[in-house]
Amino acid sequence: MVPLRQLKMTYGMQPVIVPEVEVELRSHKRLGIRCEPQLNKALHSGTIQILDKSSFAGLVPISGVGTSFAEIQELGNTYALHVGSGEAYSHAAAVQLGTPILSHDNQAVRILLNQNFQPASPVLRAFDILALSYQIGSITGIQADQFRKCLLAEREMLPAVFHNCGFEEGLPNFGCRIVDEEMLPIGFAQRDHNGAQLQMRVRRITPTH
Repeated sequence: MVPLRQLKMTYGMQPVIVPEVEVELRSHKRLGIRCEPQLNKALHSGTIQILDKSSFAGLVPISGVGTSFAEIQELGNTYALHVGSGEAYSHAAAVQLGTPILSHDNQAVRILLNQNFQPASPVLRAFDILALSYQIGSITGIQADQFRKCLLAEREMLPAVFHNCGFEEGLPNFGCRIVDEEMLPIGFAQRDHNGAQLQMRVRRITPTH
């Protein structure tokens, strides 16, 4: 959870999940039992918060002023006719609020585009957050590579550049979608289906020592 804490404490970005994602995480047949203790810990500490009707007013960013929770739900209902509920309401919230999303479901993005719906942009992956933490020195290359090996062993989504090489070896060829603009650059900037740059450039709210 270090990378997620980093987003909140260092960059003022509060990670949230929609209730549909919480249900999916807790009920996952293979990973639910292992995931639930970490999820409970993250929710209890505030590292992750649930975006629902009661929390909406306190969590909505300035960019989302004028957007109601009902509007997010309405868009999510539409998206859910085509993709899973977790992805549907996550994309709906990100689109309405103008925020990035963390997801590994590339198929959901393709389906939404094919249906002429707007998916969230940028779509961050776990490795983007991991690379950011490595860039600012919050984790080591060894720790990042341990995460890579874990994903590989679990047959979870792993960027192709890391399939056959270590984290630090593959990083120069990784299209990092979020970077600290005040640190030495890592990876390279990707572009989305419209040619727009996917890479978010963020700046710390806490001073660099």
